[in-house]
Amino acid sequence: MNAILLYLLEVNIIVTVVYLAYRLLLSRDTHFQWRRAFMLAGVTVAVVFPLVDFGVTAEKVGGRVAYVGPALQVVHGAVSNVVDNVAIDVQSLLVALYVSVAAVLLLYLVVRVGSVFALVSRYDDMTVADRKLFVMPGNSGAFSFFGFIFVSEGFIDDDNVISHEAVHVDQLHSVDVLMSEFLSILCWFNPVAWLLRGEMRDNLEYIADSRVMTRDNRRQYQMSLLAMTDNQAIAKFYNNFNVSSLKKRIKMMNQKKKSSVALVRYMIAIPAVLALAFICSNWADAAPVSAPDTTEASATEEEVPKFPGGMVEFQKFMMMNLHYPAEAFEANEQGTVVVQMCINADGSVSDAKVVKSVSPSLDAAALELISKSPRWEPLKKSKSVCVNVPVIYKLSVSEPAEKEEKDDGAVPATVAVRFK
Repeated sequence: MNAILLYLLEVNIIVTVVYLAYRLLLSRDTHFQWRRAFMLAGVTVAVVFPLVDFGVTAEKVGGRVAYVGPALQVVHGAVSNVVDNVAIDVQSLLVALYVSVAAVLLLYLVVRVGSVFALVSRYDDMTVADRKLFVMPGNSGAFSFFGFIFVSEGFIDDDNVISHEAVHVDQLHSVDVLMSEFLSILCWFNPVAWLLRGEMRDNLEYIADSRVMTRDNRRQYQMSLLAMTDNQAIAKFYNNFNVSSLKKRIKMMNQKKKSSVALVRYMIAIPAVLALAFICSNWADAAPVSAPDTTEASATEEEVPKFPGGMVEFQKFMMMNLHYPAEAFEANEQGTVVVQMCINADGSVSDAKVVKSVSPSLDAAALELISKSPRWEPLKKSKSVCVNVPVIYKLSVSEPAEKEEKDDGAVPATVAVRFK
């Protein structure tokens, strides 16, 4: 799978896990700052974990070590080549589509951020209660972005409005807003990412409401909310006093505060999300594999060498350098050649030999490929490791295949290792 598509798949799995954990365990909790921390951490984990190599590249199988490697199928013939090219083109098309939409959304975000800074030079400022405010005409409401607070003339005397926006500024809620925006851009095709974005935005309003509202001003504060229900700025990306979730906010204001015992839910949610994120971000490397059909594979504690960039890059190397010999094609030769190569402690490749032969021409082509291999990542321990690389040569279905191999089974798509 294309590296970008694989990364996006892992990110979206983790985002979904974070959202489900939040909805099931935390959505009714009144510890808003803890909720904020959980969602920020969840977004960070979703974006970062798939990029981190935790070293989960091998698995013990029956006292032996095996890890997933390329069983490369090299196809000669127009029909199969078209199929292969279509598969590659579909992935390229998906990546191009993703990047195009994400670029448009990112550009739109940049324009919106720029429009906020443009308002700074457009409107006059004044100081109220030691706060620098930019005064807008009319009754359009109020909003803030980082250190800037914009208030319309109709609400300049409403202390609740100014205090609310001050909470957003003091607690840097715009960081959360931008993170939620970047998440929705990165995962624009996933509705769960947009739902999580909305939860993050709503929670910021709950935080500001809880800080400003007291028992004495509860009714007055809620009336201020109702007075701004026609605010035209509710669809903006910045923090604003009035948002579309007004009913949810008032309901949350009147909800009884949870006791500290509710924090136990976070003790459940956080480790669960981290564990599932670790599994999801390493599922490709840690996927169960079967032991190859060889009696030479052994060792359980040594470190398996890695090709620079991982097995995906190794497969790319093979695709770029392997060819189907003309004499093998003319003789209708096909099958699986298994080449054993030894990777030395310094990462160099030596002692390549064929351990499962098909024909002299195909054997020679496979050996030629291995001879071109660059250095692998050196082992931490000074021992040489031998790997068996199965390479499948197959003619197109449109070609005659009278000499097709009739062995008892195909070589598994694994790379078997043994230590000298």
